[in-house]
Amino acid sequence: MPIRKRLFFSFTIRVVTAAITAIAALCCSGGSAVLPPQPPDPALVSALSADLTDYLAQRSTVEHISAASLSVSLPGATTNIDVTAGSAQYGGSSPVTKASVFQVGSNTKAFTAAVILQLEAEGKLTIDQTVGHWLPQYPTWRNVTIKRLLDMTSGIATYDDTQAWQQSYSSAPTADVSPAQLVAFVDPKAPLAPGWTYSKVGSIFRPPSIVGWRVLGRTGRTQSGSCS
Repeated sequence: MPIRKRLFFSFTIRVVTAAITAIAALCCSGGSAVLPPQPPDPALVSALSADLTDYLAQRSTVEHISAASLSVSLPGATTNIDVTAGSAQYGGSSPVTKASVFQVGSNTKAFTAAVILQLEAEGKLTIDQTVGHWLPQYPTWRNVTIKRLLDMTSGIATYDDTQAWQQSYSSAPTADVSPAQLVAFVDPKAPLAPGWTYSKVGSIFRPPSIVGWRVLGRTGRTQSGSCS
């Protein structure tokens, strides 16, 4: 079994088992009494830490990563289970801790998708609606559906491959940039590429979030150094 799947399977089994145990304890109380919060199981903490360390040992070079961090919240626990492995810098010696900050990166894609689907569930939009419906200022993309933005088949180019983006980022890597400005780095008149094309504009990250803000009547800004 590949290391990623093995690690995920191991984490899942350990955490689900611990969660079932905690829930069973709550059920056995009959709901009539509140059980005192329990500290994390040392054996579970040790096992999760070993899993994380094993993963990092096998994948750090391949994925060029220096550290990994895991936080688990279980019913009735006094605190989260926080385990870490590795160093704060690739090739460095300073250990990463549970307080270390990680760049959010492409995790925001999932957040944006969840918001869009929530808006659809609320009847405020549908993923079959088009960019033209919500953002008529981009006529070349008028027939691209939100669904195609979400599954990255829009054909819209990615902004961080443009010279304009690279110049902007190199001159001010921590500057705040609006979603509209990010889209503007891409030529809105350029023809769409066929099939699946990785695109930070054409993916679930930017136009759908703009659509979401349009639906909610809000505006948004992002720090250019953490765009994905």
